[in-house]
Amino acid sequence: MGSGIRGRQLFRSLAGTVAVENRRINVWFLAAVALAGLMYVCFEWTPSSYGIFLGMIDAPQFGPDLGVSRVIRSDEWSILTPSFQAAVRNRFQRINETSFYREDLRNFIALPLKDWSLVFKPQMWAFFFLPPALAFSIYHAFFICLFPTGYALLFQRLGVDSWLGIAATLLTLFAGFTQFWWTMWGALMAGLPWILLVILRPMPFWRKALL
Repeated sequence: MGSGIRGRQLFRSLAGTVAVENRRINVWFLAAVALAGLMYVCFEWTPSSYGIFLGMIDAPQFGPDLGVSRVIRSDEWSILTPSFQAAVRNRFQRINETSFYREDLRNFIALPLKDWSLVFKPQMWAFFFLPPALAFSIYHAFFICLFPTGYALLFQRLGVDSWLGIAATLLTLFAGFTQFWWTMWGALMAGLPWILLVILRPMPFWRKALL
């Protein structure tokens, strides 16, 4: 009987040690993600291929700091980035008064507009306090950091070992599908693990519905 008690205590001790080690690894990983995001914003980087358009009009210094602007990302450099430019130039109003089309800027692309939806778009808040270039970098960095932290926590919630969960997170982040569609669907992919975390977390139903 005594040996059985000691055995249970041993397994509890091992489980506690593993849990502490997993938490330590997660803390270091989350800190690394936050540091990478801070550096990203300090250089005002974005994954935009807008340099393609600037090259078409012979604008000086249009090349990216790293990598190559790609024509195939036309859904980004000809739609997403110009939509943000229009919102900023229009002073965040719903109707684009700077265009003779006077189009409604509310569309499938979430933009920094002065309406009730701004409460639910913290990635846009920087546009109202900081220079547009810095705010645009923060917008992208927000989702770039949200993706790995969300999936790492989700894998841990599902009982996956921390190192394996982090490896799976990085493989998911740098997968071909994620990288190819990032500039248009990155927000959806980055938000998915957080929705699942809310569903899996034990809490009253009304809180889940509210979140």
